[in-house]
Amino acid sequence: MMNRLDYKFFEICMLFRRLQNFTVSPLKTFNIVIVFFLIGCSDRTDIDKVNQFYSEGSEFLEKGKIDSALYSFKSVLKIDSNHLLAINSLAEIHFRKIEIGKALHLFEKSALLDSTNAQIHLKIAEIKLFIGDYKEVFKNINKGLRLNDQLSHGYFMKGVAYKHIGDTVKAVSSLKTAVELNDKLTAVYYELGLILTLKKDSSAIFYYKNGLEIDPVNLDLLYSLAWSYSEFGKLKEAEGVYQELLTLDKNYSSAKFNWAVIKFNKLEYDSCLILLNELLVAEPLNEEVLNVKGNTLEHLGLYDEAKAVAEQLISLKKKK
Repeated sequence: MMNRLDYKFFEICMLFRRLQNFTVSPLKTFNIVIVFFLIGCSDRTDIDKVNQFYSEGSEFLEKGKIDSALYSFKSVLKIDSNHLLAINSLAEIHFRKIEIGKALHLFEKSALLDSTNAQIHLKIAEIKLFIGDYKEVFKNINKGLRLNDQLSHGYFMKGVAYKHIGDTVKAVSSLKTAVELNDKLTAVYYELGLILTLKKDSSAIFYYKNGLEIDPVNLDLLYSLAWSYSEFGKLKEAEGVYQELLTLDKNYSSAKFNWAVIKFNKLEYDSCLILLNELLVAEPLNEEVLNVKGNTLEHLGLYDEAKAVAEQLISLKKKK
């Protein structure tokens, strides 16, 4: 696509040629040529400025200097308001800053200027997914996929949207299509594992493991795999994963609590109590943890300590 400024400069050159066919005085011809020459020089200067600002903005963005990039791309649009690359870059910055309205406005403008860019339709769908407008999510994803049906991210978002509206069959189908197109998307494995676990489908474990083959230290995938193991009664495997996760991040409280619950259910009360006390160092007023601790103390025969925890829980509830 020819840049608007480049096209305008091209028009000027064509007008110079047409002047040769006019019968006018030498002075008038000279004046006309000078006028168009100055216009052409002005546009050439604008083109140079646009290129410079855009180049600087891209460099700033790559280095993470968001505010400087923002200024540069806005400077481009002051000269050429329809500069697609600058519009898209500026929209992306606003989306990163969670300035949703500004980002959506710019991406929609981009789609109007060039409706053949499948990625822009997916960007609009991503924003609509972010705000929960699922009808528009599907509408924009379908626009993008009609232009390019190999975009795995489109099927991924479609799967997430179907999950949110409760259609798990279509959600799984869309997510599996995303995996077929790109087997490196860990987020897809996470979503598939989650949905399939809730559907009591043990193939969830297969997808979690596939995700971890790509990213072995992904804490969310490890946590979800451990949770999935416990949901299918594989407590030994779940404990192994929780232990691995806590080796990577000893402060992952949800993993520590779930492991404590497994220890409680296995009647390993001493180990359970150690994990619960570690949690209470960071969150001394966590009612869920205190409740399990009280039950654990009772099973250990430590009734006075259990009574003290029960009184603490009553006091916390009264303060609400």
